[in-house]
Amino acid sequence: MLGQGQEAGGRGPAAVEELRRRAVEDAQRRLDRALGHLLGFEADDLSNLARARAALFLDGVGFPKDNLLSGQPVSPEAVSALAAHLPTATPPEAPLPMKHQTFSFIFRR
Repeated sequence: MLGQGQEAGGRGPAAVEELRRRAVEDAQRRLDRALGHLLGFEADDLSNLARARAALFLDGVGFPKDNLLSGQPVSPEAVSALAAHLPTATPPEAPLPMKHQTFSFIFRR
């Protein structure tokens, strides 16, 4: 007899959730490895791998995504198109000096 919240095979919801989390992490690592190999990034270059992931998910229309994980070759044109869509960081705002201004209020005493 199964306890409340258990599934067949003795795995509860927490175990199933852990299995899902690990599967997503494994897929993420495989995708990062494939993108890094394709674009020439090192495995520990996390910022560039994140940029490559963003380019793939946001601008990768027409890119053969299935070829990344299946090991099939990707055309040089597709690689250069993906590299062209790598997002670049925006520099922080540069504070500018503010001119001195006098304020005038409607209600003066």
